[in-house]
Amino acid sequence: MTRPISRETLIKWAPLLVLIALVIFFTVLNPTFFSARNFARIAIASAPALMVAVGVTFIIIMGSIDLSMEGVISLTAVLFSFAFIKLGGTLLGTAWLALPLILIIGGLIGFLNGLVHVKLRVPSFMASLAMGFVGTGAAILITGGDIVRVSDPAFRGLLTVRLLGFPLMVYVAAVFLIVAWFIQEHTRLGRNFYAVGGGEELAHASGLDVSRVRIAGFATEVIDTNMKLEPVTDSA
Repeated sequence: MTRPISRETLIKWAPLLVLIALVIFFTVLNPTFFSARNFARIAIASAPALMVAVGVTFIIIMGSIDLSMEGVISLTAVLFSFAFIKLGGTLLGTAWLALPLILIIGGLIGFLNGLVHVKLRVPSFMASLAMGFVGTGAAILITGGDIVRVSDPAFRGLLTVRLLGFPLMVYVAAVFLIVAWFIQEHTRLGRNFYAVGGGEELAHASGLDVSRVRIAGFATEVIDTNMKLEPVTDSA
């Protein structure tokens, strides 16, 4: 005799079941929907949002919220473009140094965001919203409203070069999704995120430095989110 499916199991797998149902529904309406080409287009559109969502997940687990992503991404993207061009403008040269440089800058911005939230006791949504406005304003100030183009073929290859029908940027996003999952599930930092989100007072009573964990969460979030930087090209 088979056991009935529990309510908890249904809730756990509900998003996947809904996704499968939607795929079947749209495939019935249009058979071309279920094709590698269409899935590649969906993956291209979803990869940037995925990277942002992966980073923000750290904050949500802790019971906080971050509204600074738009401004921080704008600022770091602009700084990355200028640094990339200044360092030679090609990944095959010295311009790859712009990648670790922008990760460090992104980490510092996240650290500052967490510091304002924790040390000044400003609610996370207020501190992050203000930081988002600062980032957007700084990006516009640096560029003067002009477009900064990175035309390196190797860098644009992240979007133009395909493996099994999918651009390389999709695989990069998948790799960092796995890294974020590993951090959350198999590291002390990830367990600390869950501990703080489960009850800050209880986590503090168990000897956990809650302030340090929250600041680390904001810094880690921005580092991970900055990996969403991808080339823009009309040939996608």
